[in-house]
Amino acid sequence: MAGLATPESIVNPDTMFTDNGIELVIGSAEQVDAQAKTVRLSDGRTIPYDKLILGTGSSPFIPPIDGKDLGGVFVLRSLHHAEEIKAFLDEAAPRKLVFVGSGFISLEVASLLATTRPGRHEFTVVELLDRPLPLMLDPELSSEIREYLLGSGRASPLRYFPKSPIKRNYVLFPESVIDAKRAAQLIVGDDIHP
Repeated sequence: MAGLATPESIVNPDTMFTDNGIELVIGSAEQVDAQAKTVRLSDGRTIPYDKLILGTGSSPFIPPIDGKDLGGVFVLRSLHHAEEIKAFLDEAAPRKLVFVGSGFISLEVASLLATTRPGRHEFTVVELLDRPLPLMLDPELSSEIREYLLGSGRASPLRYFPKSPIKRNYVLFPESVIDAKRAAQLIVGDDIHP
């Protein structure tokens, strides 16, 4: 989204796979034979295995709020999503960006945009729980990051609101209310569900 990498460099594997003895196989698995320890692909190939990991993928969680289908509301899980968001940021040039959820993706994107587009956006992160990165970090480390985000006197384009409910077409904060239908905003949900 920041234009620091080409799409090809993101989706094409580098030598990390081959350097570590990993063979990339693109295809769909149609059958697993646990007795023979093989996987049959849709193109007819059969691949043997010692240990099998089923990685079924995931999809972004979108909170059940009114306005989630409005223009300027996005999820971020794929290159296609990133390209849509980048196009929106370039064309609509919204001033206020709201991130729903304080997971890794929201915090990373807010930080990246603040660094590569200084002064162009105001960032607000809304979190239902009482601390950021609640599914990734233990409470102690997460609390330190929370204190950093809430730090008083720190010049930052980021506003962080923990324990903020989201209702209808408004994002509710302890200090303010933003009408999602009137403000040019970006909402990125990064909660992932299999």
